[in-house]
Amino acid sequence: MQTKRFASKSLAASYPLPCREVLKWEPGESGFKVSISIGELEAGQMLIPSLSIPYARPLFSATLEAGSVALGDKPIRRVISPGTAREPAPGENVSVSTHIDYFQIHEKLSGGILHVEVFSQIIPEEYLLVLALTQNLQPDQKNIAHTKEERPTKLNSIPARSQMSASKALRNRTCAPTCIQMLLEREGLLEDREALISDCFDSSTDLYGVWPLNIAAASSRGLIGAVESFSEFATVRLLLNKNIPLVCSIRFESGQLNNAPLDNTPGHLVILAAIDMHTVTVYDPAANSAETVLRTYAREEFFDAWIRNNGIAYVLVPTRLNRAKSPDSTP
Repeated sequence: MQTKRFASKSLAASYPLPCREVLKWEPGESGFKVSISIGELEAGQMLIPSLSIPYARPLFSATLEAGSVALGDKPIRRVISPGTAREPAPGENVSVSTHIDYFQIHEKLSGGILHVEVFSQIIPEEYLLVLALTQNLQPDQKNIAHTKEERPTKLNSIPARSQMSASKALRNRTCAPTCIQMLLEREGLLEDREALISDCFDSSTDLYGVWPLNIAAASSRGLIGAVESFSEFATVRLLLNKNIPLVCSIRFESGQLNNAPLDNTPGHLVILAAIDMHTVTVYDPAANSAETVLRTYAREEFFDAWIRNNGIAYVLVPTRLNRAKSPDSTP
């Protein structure tokens, strides 16, 4: 399976990556649901669902069913939803494990179906549903290394903001809302920073970096988008050339990303703003001040920290829809 994207016609026209046909939502137990065939999944892959509805903060659940597992195990059923992440029970099939915001595939699965239910009293008319699939790949070196023909990419200015300006209790926890804040300010869409931070908070995990909630917080303010996975360089360059920044999820050990404000991290978000033959320019919210948020990293080191660690990124773009035409489905 490759990443699948489904969108209403208007959002498909706004989103920079190709989307499939529209979905047929049906009434569900707590809102409206849709079932999508996902075929085979390979061991080591992550399946990451994300849902964006303009000017709304939809909660949703995603249930993965696999009719058969390699070696003939019984059918399995796994659910991710706010507060449902857990360890498998003794004796339980562990071909798939659920995490806070994704499914981890441990054994090859076939006949997979993903059931998505959005908790809303209103059927989604405008939506972007993305099922991103990734693996911890080692990308072909030519996808990262520069070539003589390559030209640098550069984005229009993004307001630099540091997460360290937050309260002492939050400053080391809010890279996600700070990155979203910068993109909202770039489009003139930020009204209340504290409200944004609050909307990104997941009380069930005590985290501010839960991917579906971050996408929902941006969507409710006029940016539609999704969690995507990148394993090669061409699509990254395509988006940057369209003036679309990427909020990249990186991790690295001490000494692996020189000039970074963090010595090491198991997970951190930065905005990729520009690339040239030897370096990348990012907005790193972990910098001590707004004046030092804009950073230059060695291109190879950055891609080691990002693409070779699953290449996860948020793609967020302004919606062309009027707020009044997109009813709020927030519970």
